[in-house]
Amino acid sequence: MSPRLILPLWVILSACGQNVEKDQEQLDRAAPSMVLTGRVVDDADLLTEETEKELTGILADLEQTSGPQFVIATTKSLNGLEITDYSLKLARAWGIGNKHRDDGVLLLVAPNEREVRIEVGYGLEASLSDPFCAEVIREAMLPAFSAGRMEEGILNGAARLIKKMQRVPSLPANDNAPEIPAQNRKIS
Repeated sequence: MSPRLILPLWVILSACGQNVEKDQEQLDRAAPSMVLTGRVVDDADLLTEETEKELTGILADLEQTSGPQFVIATTKSLNGLEITDYSLKLARAWGIGNKHRDDGVLLLVAPNEREVRIEVGYGLEASLSDPFCAEVIREAMLPAFSAGRMEEGILNGAARLIKKMQRVPSLPANDNAPEIPAQNRKIS
């Protein structure tokens, strides 16, 4: 290779390496510092204690009867990340959902950045599709958020998601339900 080509190639590769390092540094620096303390993690203090308890019970019942694990989180800051990156990192760090079914759902609200995201595991994407989640945000959440009623918006969005998950459980045969004895499984 001629010396004239080596120098420009080296400069280009060095610049690419720096961008990758900067991207990795940004991701490391911006890693979500929130701790999973339950099914509702309200770091931005948008929910009353009563609402948190009510939602926690509803989400526990949903997981027991329908299968998916649904976590609602609010954060004070996305730490410079796009909400899509932040929510995905958070869902993975917390291990939301069954590992084999990949049926976790994270509803994330970042009020200071005016962002909301519904992160859905691959196992639920057939029923909680991107268009459906966008509709939930647009129709059930944003009108309340725009009026300054953050808690109402979160409750509205959660209700729509829960209703859909109850209609279409993530489990082919709900493995949270008791085993049906063989003699009761036969169709006469």
